[in-house]
Parts: sequence; structure tokens; C-alpha cells
Amino acid sequence: MSKQNIHVNNALKSALAYGAGWAIGTVIARIIFNRISIDPVGDQAGQAARLAAGLLLAFVIAAVSAGIGGLAGGYTLPVVLRERGRWGYTWRSGGVMAFTFGTLMFPLIFIVSLFSFYTNTTSVPFLRFIILFLIIGAVYGALTGLLLGIVTLWRKGIGRVVWAGTMGFGLGGLLLGVGTRQYLLSFDAAAARFEQPWWFLLGMFGFGALGGGALGALYGRIAAESADEKPYTASKRKIWLRRGLVTAAVLLLVFGVFRPIVFALADFLTPVSANLSTVMDSNTTGTQWSLPVTVASVSAASTAVTLDVAVTADGRTLIAWAQQNDVMFAGGDTVFNVSNSPDAPSATPRLVVDSQGTAHLVWSEAGSGILYSQCREAGCAEPASLSGASGAACAGSVNEAPDIAIGGDDTLMVVWQTEKGLPAVSWAAASLPPGAPDDCVPGAAAVTGPRLSNLPDGFALTFSDTEERITLTRFDGQWQTGEVIGNGRLPNIFADDRGRVYAAWCGKDGTTQYWAGSAAEKLSDLPCRSRPQLAEDSDGRLHILWYADKISNNFGQMVDTAVLVETAQSESGWTLPAIAAITGQASQPALANGGDGRLSLVWPVGGALYRAEQVQYNCEGYELGRIAQVVYDVSRYGGYRPDDDIIPYCQNRYDKLLFTPNPEPAYSDDPPTPNGAFDPMFALIPDAEYEVLFSTMWYDADAADNNDSPGSLLAQAVAELYERVKANPEQYPRGVTVRILLGNPPEAAKGDFSNQIWNVLNDLRDAGIPEMRNEALGWRLEVADFKGAFPHAHTKMLIVDGKTAVAAGYNMSYEHFPLDHPSGLGNGRNDLGIQITGPVAQEAQRAFDDLWEGSDSRYCANFYPAYAIWQATCFDRPAAVSHAPETQKYFLPGGDSNAFSMYRTEVYNEADKQVEAALHAAEKSIDLIHVNFTAQLICDLNLLYDVCTFDQAMPYLDSLLATISRNDTHLRVLVKSAPIDGVETSVALALFREKIAKRGLEDRVEVRFFNGPMHYKTALIDDEFLIVGSQNYHYSAFGDGQGLAEYSLGTDDPQAIADYQRLFEYQWERAIVPGN
Repeated sequence: MSKQNIHVNNALKSALAYGAGWAIGTVIARIIFNRISIDPVGDQAGQAARLAAGLLLAFVIAAVSAGIGGLAGGYTLPVVLRERGRWGYTWRSGGVMAFTFGTLMFPLIFIVSLFSFYTNTTSVPFLRFIILFLIIGAVYGALTGLLLGIVTLWRKGIGRVVWAGTMGFGLGGLLLGVGTRQYLLSFDAAAARFEQPWWFLLGMFGFGALGGGALGALYGRIAAESADEKPYTASKRKIWLRRGLVTAAVLLLVFGVFRPIVFALADFLTPVSANLSTVMDSNTTGTQWSLPVTVASVSAASTAVTLDVAVTADGRTLIAWAQQNDVMFAGGDTVFNVSNSPDAPSATPRLVVDSQGTAHLVWSEAGSGILYSQCREAGCAEPASLSGASGAACAGSVNEAPDIAIGGDDTLMVVWQTEKGLPAVSWAAASLPPGAPDDCVPGAAAVTGPRLSNLPDGFALTFSDTEERITLTRFDGQWQTGEVIGNGRLPNIFADDRGRVYAAWCGKDGTTQYWAGSAAEKLSDLPCRSRPQLAEDSDGRLHILWYADKISNNFGQMVDTAVLVETAQSESGWTLPAIAAITGQASQPALANGGDGRLSLVWPVGGALYRAEQVQYNCEGYELGRIAQVVYDVSRYGGYRPDDDIIPYCQNRYDKLLFTPNPEPAYSDDPPTPNGAFDPMFALIPDAEYEVLFSTMWYDADAADNNDSPGSLLAQAVAELYERVKANPEQYPRGVTVRILLGNPPEAAKGDFSNQIWNVLNDLRDAGIPEMRNEALGWRLEVADFKGAFPHAHTKMLIVDGKTAVAAGYNMSYEHFPLDHPSGLGNGRNDLGIQITGPVAQEAQRAFDDLWEGSDSRYCANFYPAYAIWQATCFDRPAAVSHAPETQKYFLPGGDSNAFSMYRTEVYNEADKQVEAALHAAEKSIDLIHVNFTAQLICDLNLLYDVCTFDQAMPYLDSLLATISRNDTHLRVLVKSAPIDGVETSVALALFREKIAKRGLEDRVEVRFFNGPMHYKTALIDDEFLIVGSQNYHYSAFGDGQGLAEYSLGTDDPQAIADYQRLFEYQWERAIVPGN
């Protein structure tokens, strides 16, 4: 027989022996696993000992399985060193393979668990799946070859054995991957068994056969070389040529195929900590103004120039303004003409309201007289003059710019300017007004713009003079000597209930100045172009508001604009001025506070008056249901935030549920759309005014460059927003920030070794977005990968302008598209999101910031370079949190829904405790749809034999058991039936069912398997509290000091609950009942 035939014969014998041995060993191991029990260990030494014994037994039994294959194959290996002998090769081969396989069995189980969590097996490309097993096989072969070479050849040819083992078992890994994949796909969750176990046997046979064949061929060649006196050798030229070709092929394979895979695996297996917070303190600085409304019956053709506003004790807003030549008054839907003097220009009306709700108005008539009137809901009294003939030294022929204030005892004070000074007059609001001034403000010659405010024992007055000195004086029965408090013009004044006086004005440097008893301070660098308005809110915070014609954009550049800006006092100082309204032209606003704490803002634009209100946000008087109260208590008393932080659960508005692949008429009135839930979700983006924050874990690349992936839809929505900003920059004075955060998941677990961040950037570029930064426009587009790895971020959320939040379970994946999607890649995978508008969005924004801070941001300086690859213009840098101040205020949409932010990371487990407490508090029913329903990771070994008991259950299982045992709570669970998720779920279900059976509670629990692909993470508790989001009932999503970043929203909104009930009942009826 020729040497070549001998080598082939050796390879075939070893291949058959190793392959058969591995298959037989697998069968024997399965029999042992089925028969062995470690219950006595658990009973005697506790759960820790039980787990340790379980791991040891798993190692031993796996080693026995591989050892049998090694023994069978080792007997066929040609003997090189005679002193070892055939039996020496036999037990050495068995021992080596037993040790290496026993050691690598746990990484194998870990990989299966990764696929269980991250993968819809049928959607994983076949090639990617088996490449992972090729790597596993190659690692096993290299280790086996090294040890086997050492114990059988000593030093001769060890490197060749390593090479043969790597190549043989690596190729065998491909077959094992095929067999494993088909084996897992055959899992029947309803029956809790694998329907086609022979696939795994074939895979193990192929694994052992290719690996053993390679070893048999090599050992035969080495034995022949050792036995021959003139060993067969090729010419040196052929040897070096062969080695060169092999080396080149290996290098090409390593650098072209395996390098990104190895790097991805290395990245995944290397834990990286993110900059996560252990306490989530609020960054919210106040409440947003309501959307502006036009004051009733004001003609657009009119010219509204000056105005004033007051608020009654019961919250009615009263407005007075000069329109054409008349002073008008509105205390509701009816507008009254107060002056009725079309031939004499009436100007600069000022307004206060007394304790009875009567409005008191003063104004200048034709610049020569000061008139006064009272107005009630029924109408206004005939005007009376206050500037009649008087012996006061300051009385004059020019009478203008009056102001009026009212004391706590309803005493009125009016001052105005003349060419000689400031006349003053006071009287009781219930009495007739005097017809002439009876006093003069001392030291007030040649002054302009007086402004009054009431004190507990009198009044305070400020004014400026021709030298732009700002003077403050007080009246306590007589006028005191004034003091100069600053320099500038257009001063205003406010006094609180304790008599503390505050003033603001436009300084000589053109900025807004503030005084509170000591040296004046500058509020900001923004220009002051109107008289500042001051008012105190219901929390005792002072607000100052003015008109500015410039504002700083996202990059700190001052840009031309026309806006009203507001700042408010806080514990850390004045808040950054935020836009209260975009006016489009110069405007003098008026601001007032009422007895109910409501702030009322009125401003003129063109021929119209606009009004907005601000009520300071709190949840006093908003009751919570029983489950919602339990969730609140976790947030309030769990140490997750400062004690004085607001938990913004109330006054939210439930908008809708978002369904993938599409809503069905059987459970939703929403019409289907071409892209399912992605359409309504991304429709929010173009309407953003300041900011879009988006996060996802997986992000599929555009499959065929057709711009039809979910990521392409996201990019197209961002592109539309960019075009709006570019076309109408005056509507976006701050500019717009868009942030897209990827979860940095272990891409290797899904068999994807591309860098997802490049997919995002490519989609944005393909959508026609020319730039990531435009400082003149304030356009800022940022893309980042979550800093943390192992664990990573699993959140799927969208927050727009700090007003609207979406929490979802679905990724940016084709599989969530409808089956008839034009891409041809839709898999109809069912999932859910929830959209809520209101204060809770501030907590969603804070959660996003926690993930964003320090993430790996990638910026591309030029998407379309003329002479370079666009990727070459990109570089990484740490992401930083910043916001336009307008986005960090509570938005009140007029809703009455309660909603809770449910966030968790490896260092912040609030959502864990919220879920556990809510489940534990159930008294009637719990309806769950969850893609995962698992015990601890170690319990995956229960697939082999019972290592875990219910003592290794996750906290949510403990809560479910407790509430079922304590109350007559009925539990319905819809879980995924298809592999690989169903494998781990079957373990937890078996433990759970065994526990409830021991307690005789089987009739309180129903489990069904979802009919079709699904990815839900939802719970409805007692038909009164709904949770929707990303947090799986999985060991990776719960636990102290561990786990992924997750985000969900919980609500007790009746419509949200009704919408979910329709969905649940529909899917429950369609579900697969175990045993059917």
C-alpha cells in the first residue's frame, strides 16, 4: 500500500473512531444526566454546595462524554513513541479530550444562553451561526492538540499537532454548528423537549470525525517519518512553497475573516464600566409655559402696543391693552372698550385687581391726563380723571406713563410722570377716586417709567432719570428718600409677602440687571430689549422675563431672533434664560401672578394679543391607585433620588400604544402603516423644536441599499427635521440637537461582527443629511455607542423636547416589519411600545443622559469629501450631556394620567424593585406577555439535570409566587415558544410549576405559548397598572450590581389599560395551549 493510501487509511480509521466515540459518549452522558440526582447534596449542605456539586458533576459528565470519544479515537492513532504504546495513546487521548471538553462545556452553555437572549434563531444568518462554532472548535482543537502533543510526542512535532487539531476540530465545529442549530430549532416549548435530538448527535459525530481524522493523518505521517531510515521528504523548494502558501492562506483568513470576529469576541468578553449614576437627581428647572392662545375678539388688523395683566384670586386672567386710540379690557370671553375715546389716543394702561375681583385701570389720555376706571365681568365704569388741578408742586400739563398698585388692605396707589416730577395719589378701592394728586415723590425730577409694588405696610417705587440712574423709594404713609440701586433704564419692581423688594432693569451694557438689596448682578449675556417683568410663583421662586433680539444657540453663538426669555431663582442661582415664546418681532410682555399661584403672561404681536400660563408643577391632590402607590413608594423611599426631588408621575397624557408589526383591527382602531410602529414613532421627530434623544440596542444595516430599513426610516425623519431647520431657522433660534445612542451589545452573540455605529452614520448620509454640525444653524447631530460593555444598554426609547417619551421593546430590526414589507425581510415579530406626553418625559430624559454621558461618540467632519473616503473624516470622542434650557422643564399637556419612569442599570436597580413590588402587591390578576421568563443563568444546566431549585429563581418569580400564595391572584403568562428563548423559559417554568404544585395552587396559573414570533416585555397588574418597555424577565435584566441598562414606562391610565387588555385577550385566544 502506498504511503499516500496509508495516510488516508489512518485518517479514515481515526475519523470513524473519534466520531463514533463522541456520538456514543454524548448518548451515555445524556443517560447519566437523566439518572443522576444531587438532591441529597442540597439537603445536607445547602444551596451553595448544591450548585458547586452541580457544576462539578456537569464537568465530570461532560468529561466522560468526551473521554469516551478520546479513548475510541486514541486507540486508532498511529504510535510514534513506542514506549507510550497503543494503550498509552488511548488513555492519554481520552484524558486530554475529557479535560478540554469539560472545561469548554461552560463557555458553550454561555454561548447558547447568549443566543437565547439576543437572537431570534431563525433570523440568524446560517453562516454567522456556524462561524461561531468554527471558532469554538478551533480553540478546542488548539488546546487539545497542545496537550495531546505534549503527552504523546513530548517535544517532537507538537506544533504540527496543534495545527492539525485547530484545523480539524475547527472544521468539525462547522458541522457541530449545523447540528446544534437544527437541534435548537426543533425545541418544542409546549412539550419542553427537543423533537430532533439526532441532529446534535450528527453534529457531535462530525465534530469528532473531522478533528480525529486530522489527528490520525498527522500521526500516521509522523510515525512514518520516524520509522523510515530515509524518511519521505519533499524537496526544500516544495516544502518552503507549501509552507508559504499555507502561511499566506492562514494570514489571509485571520486578517480577512477571523480578525474582526476575534476582536468582537474580545470586546464582548471584556467588561467595561460606563459613567452611570447611583442616584438620579433631577435636572429639571421648572415648568414650561402653556401653548399660547389668542386673546378673544382682538382684530388682527389692530395695533396692540402696550398692555398689562393681572390674575384674580380664583385664577381668572384680566388683560388691559391700548388698541388703536382706545383702552380695552378682557376678563373673560368679552372685550370691553374702557376709554371710548376714538378721537383722543389712550395709551399705557396699567391694571391691578382687588380682593373682590374688581379690576382697577389707569391710563394716559392724549398725554395730558390720567384716567381711572373699574371693571367687572358685566362691564366697566365711566372713566374718572386723577390729574385734575392740584396745588402739588409736581403737577403739570403733561401727564403720562402711570402705574398703579394695590395693598393688602385694598388701598390703591397711583403715580405718573409729568414734566415736573412724579405726582402720587392713594385711596381705598371701595371709595371714589380723588380727582387730583395729593403728593409728590421727593427727588423725582426728570424721571421716566415709574413702577410700583405693594409692601405689607405701604408701597415701593422705582424709576430711572435722564442720567440713567435707577432709584428705589418706599411709601409708609409718606415717601422716603430714594436710594440709587443701579444704572440703566426701564426698571421694574416686585415685593413679596414678607416685604423683600426686588428690582430688574436693562443695564447700560444692554443686559438685564437684577437687584435684591445689595449690589446689582447681571442675569445673563442676552440683550435686554424690553422692561423686565417680575413675578413670584406658588413655590416662592422669583421669575424675571423680558424680550431679547438675540439668543445663544447650541454652540454658544449669538444669533438674531425675536423671543421672550425667562429665568427663575433656584437653589443654585438663576436658571439659564429659556424661551417662553417666539414673537417674531419686538414685543413688550406683561407678567402677573394670582392668588392661586398661576403665572399669566401676555404679549402683543402685530395685531393680536397672546396669552400663556404657567402653573408650577406638583402632584398635591393627585391620588394614586394601590399598585401605582406601591411603585411610587419604591421611587420615593428607596434611596434612588434626593429626598426633595419631585417624582413627576401626575398630569401626564397617555397618547397611544405602538404595535409591531402592525395593529390589528381586532384589538386596535389604529390603521396599519407600511412600516408598523416605526411610522408613528418617527413621525414625532420632524416636529421637534429643540431636541431628539433616541436609543436602541440593535441597529440593522440597510440590507440592499434600498433605504428601507428601520434605521433608514429614522435617518429620513432626522433629514426632514434638518431641512425644516435649514429652511426656517427663525423658528429654531436655539438650533436642534439630535442624539442617537446604540447599546454596544455583543454583536458576536448575534453572529454580526460589523460596527453598528457605521450603519447609523451611513443611513444618515444616505438620507441626504450633509453635515453633523452647523454652528450657524445650531444643528448638532451626534451618534454614540454606550460606553459600558458586559453589561451593555438594552434600552429602546425616544424623547422629544423633554415633552414626549416613548418606551419600547423593539429594536431597529427588519424582523419587526410586517411580513409584506417591501424589503422582503419583514418577519412580523410582535412587540409593543408606549407613548406618553408630560412631566414623566423629564425622567426619561434624565435616564438617557445617564447612558449618554461618557459614551463613545463618533463625529464625521465631512459626509461628502471631494478627495477622500468619508469615513476617513470621522473620529471618536467622549459624549457629553447638554440641553437647551427649554427642554428641562415640565410640560403639562392637560392630561390626568399617572405615569412612572422605570429605569435600571448595573448600579441603579429602581426598576427592579418597582416591578417586584408591583407584582407582589397584586390581589386579583396578573397578565404577562414576555419573550423571556427565566431563572438564573446557572439553571440552564437543568437542561442536563436538576442543578437548580426554585431557590435560584429570579426576584420577579419570587414576587409572583408570593402574591399567588397570599392572595387569590390569577396569573396568565404568554411566553415565546420558539427557540432558542423557549429553552431557558422551559427551565424557569418547570421550577415555577413544581413550586406552585407543591402548594396546591395550579388552578391559579395559566401558561400559554405565543402563536408567532414575538418580543414583548409587558405586564398588566390587577387591571390597574400597565408596564411596557425593554426590561425582560431574564437574569440579565435584574439583580444588584449587575445587569443591562433597561427602560420602561408604567401607567394607570384607563385607556392605556383598555388598549392593552384588547391586545392581550386577542393574543391569549390565539395562543398555543400546552398539550394541544
